[in-house]
Amino acid sequence: MRPEKLTPEEFAARQEASQCLADKHRKAMAESLAIFEDEITGKRPPTKARNPLLDWA
Repeated sequence: MRPEKLTPEEFAARQEASQCLADKHRKAMAESLAIFEDEITGKRPPTKARNPLLDWA
């Protein structure tokens, strides 16, 4: 299968969308890590598990 040919504008748009998605992922991971660190250090109570199978403790 041959890769599709993109115009420079389409390529730039795809790169921008990919970068935006990567930035959102990076931000979400940083927020998640900050919450986790706060839970470990006792600055915040533990969050409830989203998976009911893990909510036994």
